[in-house]
Amino acid sequence: MECISLGVFGSRQAKRVKGRDIKVGDLVFLNEGRTRTAWPLALVERVYTGADRFVRACDIRTARTRLNRRSIRHLYPLELGAT
Repeated sequence: MECISLGVFGSRQAKRVKGRDIKVGDLVFLNEGRTRTAWPLALVERVYTGADRFVRACDIRTARTRLNRRSIRHLYPLELGAT
């Protein structure tokens, strides 16, 4: 039976996906568990950063709701001006 040292594999770290950060004034789609064609459009009112200075959550406003705080995992920014 062979023994494999756990140190051989190295440490595992989460990788940050390259992309643009969400900022105040951005338009985003809000994933609420519905089909993509039913995702509401929202405006980012405020951003919250973590200790590493990456955006973690945002206060958003949709046409039907007041201010809501959502994780960036549920927000998909629009790519305006891309031609």
